[in-house]
Order: sequence, then C-alpha cells, then structure tokens
Amino acid sequence: MSVRRGLALVPLLLVLASPAVAAPSKPPPKPTPKPVTTIGIGLDPFAITYGQTASVSGQLTGHAVRQPLVLHGAPFPFQAFADVARGASGADGRYSFAVAPPIIMRYQVSSATDPSVASGIVHLTVSQRVDAAVSDSTPRRGQLVRFSGAVGPGNPGAVAYIQRRVPVSGRFRTIKRTHLLDAGLTSSVFTTHVRIRHTGLYAVRVRATHYNAQGYSGLIAIHVH
Repeated sequence: MSVRRGLALVPLLLVLASPAVAAPSKPPPKPTPKPVTTIGIGLDPFAITYGQTASVSGQLTGHAVRQPLVLHGAPFPFQAFADVARGASGADGRYSFAVAPPIIMRYQVSSATDPSVASGIVHLTVSQRVDAAVSDSTPRRGQLVRFSGAVGPGNPGAVAYIQRRVPVSGRFRTIKRTHLLDAGLTSSVFTTHVRIRHTGLYAVRVRATHYNAQGYSGLIAIHVH
C-alpha cells in the first residue's frame, strides 16, 4: 500500500476508534406540588347581645377539603386560645360553628390533624342585655313610677341609667341613676322609682365594661295624663 493511501485512511480510523458519545438524557419531570390547604373564616353577625347566637363559618380550599376542624376561642384580653368546639368540613370544604359567648371573644379555626393550617382571626362583640319594665305606662303628671329589670351577664355594682329621649334633639338624657344588685353570674337586677312629668320615650342604659359592650333596653313609651 502506498504511503499516500495510508495517510488518507488515518482520519477514518481515528473516527472509528473514538468512543461513542451518548445522547443527552432528559431531566426527570418535576413532581406536581399538591395545592396548599387554606381555611377561610367569617362571622355573622359581628356583634350580638348577651344570649344571642352568632355563626363562625368559612370554606377550605386546596388539598383535602374534607377535614376535621377545631374552633378555638380567646376571651378578653385575648392572651390565649382554647378549644371551644370540634367539627368537620363537608365535601365542598364548607364548615360552620354556632357560638353564644357571654363576653367579647376572638375565634380561629384550624385543622385537627395539622394545627399549622389555620384561619385568620375574627372578633365578636357581645353587648349587655338590658330588660326593663315600668309599673305604670300612663301615670298622672308627677307620679312616681317604678323602673325595674335585669342586666346580663351579671354586673353587680354597675350603674343603670334611666333616660328620657329629648323630643327636639332625639338624644337621651339621664334622669335617674341606680346600682345593679347581684343576682348570680348570669344577671344583675335593678329597681328604682322615678317621678314622671313628661310624656315620652324612656330607656335604661348600662355602660360598657372590659368584657361587654354597653347595653340598652327597648324603648318604653310613657303617656302622662
């Protein structure tokens, strides 16, 4: 074989002797992340009178919407939450808890199996309930009329303000004060006599405390003759 022919074969032999280069492999597919479960929360209504009921409700979104849930509550001054009730969300993720606290509360809902999954916090205002009545709604002018009633929850020592609405301004003016007497944890009572000289609308008010918003009785119509 001639030298020229041998030189021509060298590149071909080098190519044949080179190791095979593997085709680049595709990276493995990334796993699809599971949707994060979130808990929505709402309150209806945001303010109640002592003895009434409110609804803490909402909906779960994301993965595993059907879950056992825990309702937590913190009374004023809202330093710690404690378990109030247990329930579960439905197939559509919705849930609801009925609450009737005696004092102002904050609520939160969390997953019973994963406490790190929790809702926001809602605030429920609870006003005092004031029930009042008079001994005579059609007294003679200048007659003494007895105002009596109960306030819940119990708030002994607080002041009940007997008030009359001023016709011109529509505002209520205090005409008598009396202290609430102890009648147990659920209520306090009051009794006082007021000399009535004017036909008009009357009511009883109790100021707010740290635990309850102020309370008003219903309007009492008195007609003087």
